[in-house]
Amino acid sequence: MRGPFRWFTPFPVLMCPKCVFPGRAASAVYFRVAGRLLCCHRLANIAANSLFDDVTAQVIRCVMAIPDYQTLMLPMLRILGDGADHTARSVIDALAAEFRLTPEEREQLVGSQRITLMASRAHWAMTYLTQAGLTDRPHRGVWRITDEGGRLLATDPARVDNALLARYEGFQSFINRSAGEPDDEAEAPVSGGNDTVAAVGVPSVDDLLRPMLEALSDGKAHAFADLVELIPDALHLDNEARGRRLASGQAVIYNRLGWTRTHLAKAGLVDNPDARVVILTADGASFLASHPGRVVTETLKRDCPPFLNWLADMGAIPAVERRDRGEPMVWMVRAGEGGVHAPVFVQQGAALLGWEEAGDTSGLTLEQVRDRVAHAWPGYGRRQLGQVANALYKFANDMQPGDVVVTPEPASRTVLLGEISGDYRYLTPPAVADYSHARPVSWRARISRDELSYWARNSLGTQLTLSQPPHVPEFLRLAEAHAADDEVSAVPQRARAANLPHLLEPVRIPVNAAAPPRAAADEFHTIPRSMLQLLAELDAGQLALPDFQRTFVWAPDETRELLVSMIRSFPAGALLFLQGGSATFKARAAEGAPLLRGRPSYLVLDGQQRLTSLYQAIYGVGDSRFFLDLGALLAGADVDQAVKVFSAERAAPLESLDAQARTLMMPLAAVRDFGAARWRDAVVPRRDDEDRERVRDLLREIEYACIDPLVKYAFPVTVLPEATPLEAVCAIFETLNRTGRPLTPFELISARAFAGGHSLYDLWNGALERYPILGDFGVKPYYLLQCIALRLGVSCKRRFVISLPADDIARGWDSAVTSMAAVLTLLRDECGVLTPKWLPYEPVLIPLATVWKEVEGTAGPAHGAMRSKLKRWFWCASFTGEYESSSATLAERDAPVLKSWLTGGDEPQAVRGFEWNPARWRTVTARQQGLYRATIALTLLQRPRDFHTGAPLTPELIEAGRIDDHHVFPRVYLRSIGKGDTVDSVLNHCLIDRATNIRIAGQAPSAYLEEMRTELGAVLDEVLSSHRLPTGPASPLATDDFEGFLDWREQALGEALGTVTGKGAPAEVSPVPERSLLDVQVEGVELELRRVIADMLGGEAGALPPHVSGRINERIASARRRNPGLRNGHHDSLSGRLEYCDLRELQDVLTSKTLWPQFEARFGSKEMLNVRFAQLAELRNSLRHSRTVDDVTRKDGEAAIIWFRQVLAHG
Repeated sequence: MRGPFRWFTPFPVLMCPKCVFPGRAASAVYFRVAGRLLCCHRLANIAANSLFDDVTAQVIRCVMAIPDYQTLMLPMLRILGDGADHTARSVIDALAAEFRLTPEEREQLVGSQRITLMASRAHWAMTYLTQAGLTDRPHRGVWRITDEGGRLLATDPARVDNALLARYEGFQSFINRSAGEPDDEAEAPVSGGNDTVAAVGVPSVDDLLRPMLEALSDGKAHAFADLVELIPDALHLDNEARGRRLASGQAVIYNRLGWTRTHLAKAGLVDNPDARVVILTADGASFLASHPGRVVTETLKRDCPPFLNWLADMGAIPAVERRDRGEPMVWMVRAGEGGVHAPVFVQQGAALLGWEEAGDTSGLTLEQVRDRVAHAWPGYGRRQLGQVANALYKFANDMQPGDVVVTPEPASRTVLLGEISGDYRYLTPPAVADYSHARPVSWRARISRDELSYWARNSLGTQLTLSQPPHVPEFLRLAEAHAADDEVSAVPQRARAANLPHLLEPVRIPVNAAAPPRAAADEFHTIPRSMLQLLAELDAGQLALPDFQRTFVWAPDETRELLVSMIRSFPAGALLFLQGGSATFKARAAEGAPLLRGRPSYLVLDGQQRLTSLYQAIYGVGDSRFFLDLGALLAGADVDQAVKVFSAERAAPLESLDAQARTLMMPLAAVRDFGAARWRDAVVPRRDDEDRERVRDLLREIEYACIDPLVKYAFPVTVLPEATPLEAVCAIFETLNRTGRPLTPFELISARAFAGGHSLYDLWNGALERYPILGDFGVKPYYLLQCIALRLGVSCKRRFVISLPADDIARGWDSAVTSMAAVLTLLRDECGVLTPKWLPYEPVLIPLATVWKEVEGTAGPAHGAMRSKLKRWFWCASFTGEYESSSATLAERDAPVLKSWLTGGDEPQAVRGFEWNPARWRTVTARQQGLYRATIALTLLQRPRDFHTGAPLTPELIEAGRIDDHHVFPRVYLRSIGKGDTVDSVLNHCLIDRATNIRIAGQAPSAYLEEMRTELGAVLDEVLSSHRLPTGPASPLATDDFEGFLDWREQALGEALGTVTGKGAPAEVSPVPERSLLDVQVEGVELELRRVIADMLGGEAGALPPHVSGRINERIASARRRNPGLRNGHHDSLSGRLEYCDLRELQDVLTSKTLWPQFEARFGSKEMLNVRFAQLAELRNSLRHSRTVDDVTRKDGEAAIIWFRQVLAHG
C-alpha cells in the first residue's frame, strides 16, 4: 500500500448512510485509514484513483460487488419502465449486467440454498416494490411496472429505498405485519454523529425469552405493541439500543421480540388469538414455574417437543439429527398426476418414482445422480435438475425402513399411510409407465383427508414428487392410530370407460313382459328456507338428526370455507329432510344444540355437517369461534382473508365488546336476529376515532357487502313425506353417504337397524359404560358384529355382516360384548398386553371373543383348561404373523377350529404346527409391528419392574411415567463402536421410562447401569431380571458385549415363548416331512440358479448389478464382524458372493438390463420368469416363516420348481 494508507484495519460490519451501496451489511464496511474512519464508498473512490495496489482494490470490490436489494429498486423500475411484461430471469440478468457482475458473482449462492444471491436480492426488491404498489406480478415469473410506479419514475428520483416506500400505505401495512427481513439481509446500526461507531448491545432472542414469559405471567392478553414497550423498559434499554435498526428501517428490538414470540408460540408456551395479541398458555405457566433460571433456545429444544418438531419442519434440524435420535421420518410420495398410479402402489406393495432413464441409483453420490439426470434429460433447467436429482438420491439413500410414507389419492379425497419395509430397488421392467425406482412399503391404512388438520391437509398440495411434509408428529400419530386397520385395497383414481361389448349385448323381450308400477313418490316439496330460520329450528328442537347419523366431523376451516362461499352467495348444495321421521327413528340434537325437549317436526337426512357447522359458528358454541375481521376488510382484504376462526380458548380475549371494538373483530354470533346493527352501535362509541360517524358509515357498508348475503342466505330444501317407506329412507341415506366420506360398516348397519327399531349407538354407548376396557383398548364395534355373525354361522366378511337382521344383532349383542371384555381382560392380566399398543393384532379378538361363550359355560378345572388353550392359541397365532392381513378370512377359519379344540377336538394347526426360530428375533424390528408387539408383550408377561421406581409395571404406571420401548444398547453408542446392524432388533428393546431413557442418552450399558446402581442398589438386578435382561458383573450388559447380549436374550425369550406355546426349543421339534421336502426342493433351485449365474458371467464378481453388489457387501461385512474366520477369500469370488443373495436378488441379476441378453436364450420370456420367481418366493417365504401353506401357494410353488428344473437342466 502506498502513501499515508499504511494502517488498514477492517472494523465490525457497519451501515454507511452516504454510501452508493447502502443497506447491505457486507457491502458497507468502515476502515480506519491513517487515523481516519472511512466508509467503503470513500475507500472505493480512493482505490479508483490508484492509491491502492491491484490486490487491495480487488478485496474492496469483493466486499461491495453485489448490490443490496434497496440499491436494486431504482434500476429495476427503470428496466420495467417501458411498460412491457418482463420475465424475472431477464430482469435479473439485466441488473447483473448493469452492475458488471462477474460470472462467479452471478452464481454466488445464498448460504446452502439453491438460489443465487443476486436473484434473492432482486426478488426481495420486487416484493417490496410490489407491496408499495409500484410493480405487479401478473403471472408467475412475470414482472411489470404499475401506473403508480411509472409516476414515481417520471419524477426522476435519485434513489428508491425503504424510506421512500414508507410513503405508501400498502408498504407500511406490509412492514407492520412482516416477521423479519430478507434472508440474506443483516442488521445495521444507525451511525451516530461522532467519529466513532460502536456496536450497541441489543438483547438476543435467548435474552428475551424469559422476560416475555414473565411479562405475560399475569395470564392476561397483551397487545404485542405493548410488549415492545414494556420489555425494553424492564430491561432498562437505552435510547441507542432501542434506536438500532435493520436495513429495512425496522427496529432491531421489535424484530427480535417478534422472533421471541414465534419461538414461544411454536413451543406451545404462548398463543396468538390474532397477530396483534399474545397470551400465556397453561403449558407456558407450568413451564415458567418449573424453570426458575435462564431460558434459552436449547431449553425449548430439550423440554418442548413441539418446538423441536417446528425446527425440524423448518429445516433447522437436519434429517440426520432426527435419525440419530431414533425418530422415524415422514415422506410424501406422489403417485403421478391426480394420484393415477396409487392403485399400483398398493398392488405392488411399494412406493415408486419415475425417471427410469436415470438408471439404478444405488450407491451413487448426489453429484453422480445429478450427472445422470442431466445426461438423460439435457433440457432440464437448473431448478428442475436439482429437484429430480434430490428426489432420486433421497429415495435411494435417506429413506429408511420404519419411516412413514404418505401418498395422496385426490380423486377419492383419501390419503394412503404406509411404512417402508425394505431397501431401495430398481425394477426392470418398470412397475408402470417409467416408474422403476421402488421402495417396499407395507400400506397400513387409507384415511380421509378430513382426518388431517387444516395445515397438514394443505401440505399435501405440493407438486413435488418426493417431499417431507411438515407436521411430522401428526402423521406419525395417524400412522400409529390406523396401524391395525383392515388391509388396504387398490382404489382407482380415474373413472374407467364402460365395457363396450357388454353394453352392446342384445336384449330379448319376454312374451309376458310388463312395465313395473310407478316407484316414485307422488310429490316431493322443494322450497327455499332461510339459513337463520333453519338454525333457529335446530336450536328450538323442531329440526333434529336421526341418531344413526355419524357425529359431526367437519374441521373448523371447512366451516370457514362454507361461510366464505355463502357470503359470496355461491351455491352450498341442497338439504334433504324427512317429515315426522322421529315417529320411527330415534332423534337427537345437533352437536352443541340444546337437548331435545319433544318430538321434532323434521329429521335431516342430508346436510347434517353443513347445518351443524353453521349452528356452532352462528350460535358461538363448540370448540371454535368465528369472526369477521372488519379491519382487514377496510384495509382491502378479500372476504376469504377476513373470515377468521380461532379455538374457543384463543378467542377468549375477544369476548368483551371493548376488545371487539378495539380490534374490529366482529363475532359471527352477532348476526343472529339481525343483530349486526346492534353490534355496530355498541362498538363505535367504544372506539377513540375522531370521526365516529365515518366509522359507522363504513361498518354499515360492510354489513351491506358481507353480512346481508349471509343473513339472507337460503338453502333449497327437499322434504320426504312422512309416508316414505322405511327401507327407502335407509337406502337413500346409504346412497347419500357413499358419495362423501364413506360410512363404516357399523354406521351402515346402524341405519338399517333403526328401521327395525334398534339403536346400535345406544347399545355401543352402554357397552362402553359397563366395560371401560373396551374403550381403553379402542375396540371397534364392528368386531362385535363380526363375532355375532360367526356365532350365527354367517361369514364375517363385510358384505355379509352389513346384511345381518337387526333382531339377530340385538339378541346376540350383550353376549358378544361380555365375551369381548372378558377376552381383553385375559390378554391384559395373563398375556402381558398391558396397553393396546402391545396387542399384536387386533383382529385376533374376533375368534377369541366368538368362542369365549364356551368358556363362560364351564367352571373349575375345565374352565382353567379352556383359558390355557386360548392363551396358547393367542401366542402361536401372534408369532406366526398370519393376522397381519386378511383378518376376516382367518377369523372364519380359526373360530370353528378353536371352538372344536375347546370342546375336546384336535389342536388347531396354528398350535399343532407351531415353530419358531429364535434367530428371527434379530431381524424383527418395529416395522414388523405384529411380531414386535408380540415380543414386547412376552417380556411384559411377568410384570417387569419400573427402572425409575422399581414398582411392577401397570397400565396406570406406564401412562403416568411415559414408559415406552427404548434401546438397551443405545443407537449412538453402537454406532460409535461400529455395531449398527441389529441396533433396532426387538432383542435390544425393553420398556423404559422417559426420565431414565434421557439419562441413558448415548452411554454404554456398563456406564448407565453403574449410575442406576448407586440409586437402586441390589434392586437393580431384580429390575433387570424382570425384563428378561442379564445380571451380574460378568453379564453381557456389564461388559458391554452386544453380540453376547443378543445371544443371551435370544435364548431367554426362546425359553419364555416355549413355555407359553407349550413348545420346546426349535431344535427339539421335528419338522413336518412334507414341508422339509419342499424346503429342500426350493433350496435346490436356488443353488442351481447361483451356479448358472456364476457360469454365465464367467466368475466375474464385478458383473453383478450395483444395488445387488452393495447389499452383498453389507451382509459379508456384517458376517465377518461376527466371525473373523470368514476372511479367507472365498467370499470375494462370484460364487461366494452369490451365497449372500436372496431369491429376489437372484431375480434382479437375471432380469437386469445389462445382463438379460446373456440369460434370455435360456429363460425365454422375462415376464414368465418373473411369474415363476413370484410363485417360488411365496412358497419359500411361507416355509421359512413357519406359516400355513395353503393349496394354491403349494401348487403354484411346485409348478415353479418343476419349471425351473426343466429350464436349468436344458441350458
